[in-house]
Amino acid sequence: MGYSSSRILSSDPPFRALPRPEKREEKLLREHEQLLLFLERLCVLARLKEGFFEESYLRGVVRSDLRAIHDFLGPHFAREEAGGYFADIAARNPNLTPKIEALHREHFTIGGEIEELIGKLNVLPPAEMRLRIPALAGRIREHEAKETALLQGAIEMDVGEGD
Repeated sequence: MGYSSSRILSSDPPFRALPRPEKREEKLLREHEQLLLFLERLCVLARLKEGFFEESYLRGVVRSDLRAIHDFLGPHFAREEAGGYFADIAARNPNLTPKIEALHREHFTIGGEIEELIGKLNVLPPAEMRLRIPALAGRIREHEAKETALLQGAIEMDVGEGD
């Protein structure tokens, strides 16, 4: 069965272009954006006026969000470390190795801080919980900003090499 000329010329082509595969660095940047959204939600919860939610409910939501962030970061950090894009950056630009190693060390620190906060949520006074959440989120944002700058610099270098 063939196509009629009206079908071929229609605005609805029979074949759609396939999306191009996402590059590793683009995937990492997208993950950084997703993480920032997770962190913003957590900070909104911390900024809610005391009494807006019952405290036990709020702690449960915060705990759930912290676990989701922790679960998100585990594979994300593993992709960055395990022969991933940062290893390629270091191979192409060895002077960045100390920065990359420092970022990898921060992965352990961040994971530990999240686990510690999850473990202490039930006993922290509400005011301290409301202070610790944005402080932790700020450290994670700072870490991700350093990684994003490194990735974007590498992407620009790659684009420049292709010219």
